[in-house]
Amino acid sequence: KLLFVTVDVDKSGEVSFDELSDGLVKLKKAMHGMDRCVAFIRKTFDDYDKDGSGSLSKEEALALLMNPVVQAKLGQMNVPVDDLIDVWNAIDAQDLDDVEGVTAEEMLAGFLSIGMENSASARAINFMRQVFKVADVKWDNSSTMSREEVGEHFTTKRVTHKLESLKLPTPDWMGIFDVLDFNGDGQLTWEELSGGLRTTWTAVQEGKVRAAFDDPQAGEQSPLASP
Repeated sequence: KLLFVTVDVDKSGEVSFDELSDGLVKLKKAMHGMDRCVAFIRKTFDDYDKDGSGSLSKEEALALLMNPVVQAKLGQMNVPVDDLIDVWNAIDAQDLDDVEGVTAEEMLAGFLSIGMENSASARAINFMRQVFKVADVKWDNSSTMSREEVGEHFTTKRVTHKLESLKLPTPDWMGIFDVLDFNGDGQLTWEELSGGLRTTWTAVQEGKVRAAFDDPQAGEQSPLASP
């Protein structure tokens, strides 16, 4: 399970050949010499799982992450602890079972995902997933977002500040909604939204800003970038 959730990059529940081959190479590098660290994290997880439920709440997980010994072990796993919320976001991104709390496997998968790729775009995607989840709970728990919901929750100063801190452009959220709503149902799933954002921000980091943002048909700037 740990292998699967780690290499399933787009969280589709299925692993393509490209994901598997690329993931195995990255995972091998990330896991080199990590056996003792992984064993320690598993044991520490059990120590913090006071009720023996097999999962930790966000508060319990953050308490574990603040443990200095745990932070030292995470350093050996190439997991930076300068922003524990970012670490939590990466862990929670592996939690796909809709059950409250994260398991030891999901926590380890989160750590490994950071060790494999701690790019600004990956951190931004994990952050926006948290914004999406909070907004969805506030509105209707539909696992989708309408244009109105995106306008209310994605255009905040908090979101803009986070993206600026990661040196990523803030999209024109209304424009990106229209572009990504391929089926025209007026709703975006997280898969639709994250796919578009991942493509956009990865292109930015690869120095392909113009290719990502220019609309070759209209000859104008794409709505994926703010004016």
